Amino acid sequence: MLEVTGLSAGYGPVRALRDVSFSVEPQTITAVLGANGAGKTTLLRALSGLIGVSSGSVALRGDDITSLATEDIARLGVAHVPEGGGVIRELTVDENLRLGGLIAGAGESERDVVLALFRPLQERLGLPASTLSGGERQMLALGRALMARPTLLLLDEPSLGLAPRVVVQMMAVLRRLRDERGMTVLLVEQKAEGALAVADRAVVLRVGEVMADEPAEALQGADPKLRHAYLGY
Repeated sequence: MLEVTGLSAGYGPVRALRDVSFSVEPQTITAVLGANGAGKTTLLRALSGLIGVSSGSVALRGDDITSLATEDIARLGVAHVPEGGGVIRELTVDENLRLGGLIAGAGESERDVVLALFRPLQERLGLPASTLSGGERQMLALGRALMARPTLLLLDEPSLGLAPRVVVQMMAVLRRLRDERGMTVLLVEQKAEGALAVADRAVVLRVGEVMADEPAEALQGADPKLRHAYLGY
């Protein structure tokens, strides 16, 4: 599905990613783990075309997308949910969802599918997004991305600031998307335990470089010293 080869990127003279290489298989969840400053957010921004790449390449289903504009990458089926969700607070829940569906021409049927996944949103369709709780806003952000009918979902810290109960619900939704809809997910997380519990594979970044690329269960069951070296706990 996704092949990242020798990717380097950053902001001005600062290189946040250095020669990053990994692959994401179709219909899997790959967790990208690491401490603050490891380059996780930069990686997603580079993959979705929000920042330029200084070297290396990104291929989607075998086609090079390295130099494509963000909107062109989105049209190929890549949806990016940034850290904090990025919903438009002044618009209603329904308007946010419909906006997400514009690029794919999604309508009522797709909205119904999204609302079945996130039932708390059903009673809030006419309310401004600003009135939602943090967990509800994250549901809305993910639901809006799903309205575009993506085949590859890029998620940046979806558990940030959420109660543990809501985090469990979000991770359960990711499992359903993979198992029932065949979606491929690249999940950036700082909370390694929750991400490893749902992921098929894990890529660990440290200061912009890949420190590990392993099946998720291998890191879950790793020696404590190795877990601390890779994951910081």
